[in-house]
Amino acid sequence: MRNEFLAWVRSLPRVDENWKYGLVLMGFLSQYLLDRQKEEKGCKPFWKHLEDLRMRWEYVLKLLPALKQWLEEIGDFDKPVVKEIFGEIAKALLQSTQPKASVKELNFYIASGMGLYNRYREVLRRE
Repeated sequence: MRNEFLAWVRSLPRVDENWKYGLVLMGFLSQYLLDRQKEEKGCKPFWKHLEDLRMRWEYVLKLLPALKQWLEEIGDFDKPVVKEIFGEIAKALLQSTQPKASVKELNFYIASGMGLYNRYREVLRRE
């Protein structure tokens, strides 16, 4: 299921560059984390790291280690599917140069990934 999901995201017409693919997956994994925090704590402390979805490219790159740290804190980073998706994000961002994209466009891809989470949550919930 997860390989099909990753291939499907990669094949979306608007996800035609590595950085877009990475940001969609970053949004997907971020929404997973936010939902887990809401379940466990009744609040979503990771939301402050998303800067109200007004992040510049430099901040997006800083978000990756923060996402890893928060996933480790809740004990989910060791799940194989979480590691795989995180690895896909890292690979996609490392293969990208800073895009000539507006802040709105960068955050559109993150928000799109967040929006996909409710529909495809079983990709992460099975393990």
